[in-house]
Amino acid sequence: MTHTIAATERLRANEAVERMARAAHHVVDHAAARAEALGETRDAWVSFAGQHIRNRPLSSVLLAAVAGLLIGRLLR
Repeated sequence: MTHTIAATERLRANEAVERMARAAHHVVDHAAARAEALGETRDAWVSFAGQHIRNRPLSSVLLAAVAGLLIGRLLR
């Protein structure tokens, strides 16, 4: 009888470990998909910024200077 109970408990433990492993894989897959989407968004923003700077260099420099002044004032 003890042997049967131990085998049943071992089976339940294995099933629990498998459920946790599936859940962990799901979380990792979801995190990887989000990271990929964020990387694509970042690439799009960098491309847009580079194109804007090439098309309007003077306004880009002025915008950067104003942003720097504002950030400098906020950090004082």
